[in-house]
Amino acid sequence: MQGVYRDATCVICHIAVRRPIVPRYSDPEHMLRPRNLLLAVTVSMHASGGQFLGPPGNEQQAYHALLAIHRCARDYVWGTDAPIEPDMRRVHAEYPHDLTQLGPTGARCLGGDLSHGKVDGWQITYQALVDASGHATGYELRATSEQSSRPSTLQFYSVVHAPEGAPTEPIDRNAIVHVRTDGQRATESDSVYGSPLPNVGLLLDCMRTPHDPKHSWVLELEQVKGCVPATSFTIRPDTDFAGRSTARTWGPGFDYTIVYSPVWIPGACDDPGEECGRGVADIQLDVRPTTYGVTGIRSYYVTDGGVVSGDWENPATVSTGRSIPQCEISHGTRCSAPRRWPRVRNRR
Repeated sequence: MQGVYRDATCVICHIAVRRPIVPRYSDPEHMLRPRNLLLAVTVSMHASGGQFLGPPGNEQQAYHALLAIHRCARDYVWGTDAPIEPDMRRVHAEYPHDLTQLGPTGARCLGGDLSHGKVDGWQITYQALVDASGHATGYELRATSEQSSRPSTLQFYSVVHAPEGAPTEPIDRNAIVHVRTDGQRATESDSVYGSPLPNVGLLLDCMRTPHDPKHSWVLELEQVKGCVPATSFTIRPDTDFAGRSTARTWGPGFDYTIVYSPVWIPGACDDPGEECGRGVADIQLDVRPTTYGVTGIRSYYVTDGGVVSGDWENPATVSTGRSIPQCEISHGTRCSAPRRWPRVRNRR
């Protein structure tokens, strides 16, 4: 299933926001400030001059609606989308029992239509997962296409597991959006929609330097220009004071920012001005939604040559995240086979 991408003016995301929306991600000075908390916004997602376009009923409508609900549910519990600290106190002790608690009469995070499960061409269902005492410790989301012009074949599913009912393997599956295209109910075993990790795999292929005796990886991301596809990547031409460089990658419905930090081999020599045999031996990639809760909800941390961890609640850092399912890396594969600490593989 392919998303729609072409030059256009905007994509309509039927969500409400409580934070600035950035129509040009590379130009922060153009940030728009919402006039009120119930702003149903038009979110522009620029990608090298083009934008994602989602007409009513398009799968990206459902995907962005599910992301908006996840972000609002997260903020309902923790208060903001700042990093969660170990001693941080919860605003609410449980997740909402229904979407109206996030809408105009509740937390004022979702707009009126979405708080009643309505998005153009889609029906959104929210089911709280309650424990024995009646507290909502998790929830399930479903999106079903309601287009009258053709039979409903697209189904989306996403879940935040209740701690007492979470899978036994130490893998973070929370807030992954799963898709099914044959009309059957989507489940957690179905393939992933909106993951940037297949693109990250392409990037890693280009970052390897197998013929360089000194460096195993490139010094900065500008060196991969011409290798990664320009239809899904932009590379910033400079590094910061710490030697980090930045890229953006996008695909159907998602837009992520990648920050690369080379890991150097320490060296020693008599002259401090010499490089002393140092070289780039490993990588650290922070892969985060360009706008948390709008262009993605899960963040990733890649190190040790491609080992991936993930998190959905902390938009600012995922270096201490949990292992993720292999299906987030391998496009189109089912999520039934758990795998401990999967790796984005290099094909060179």
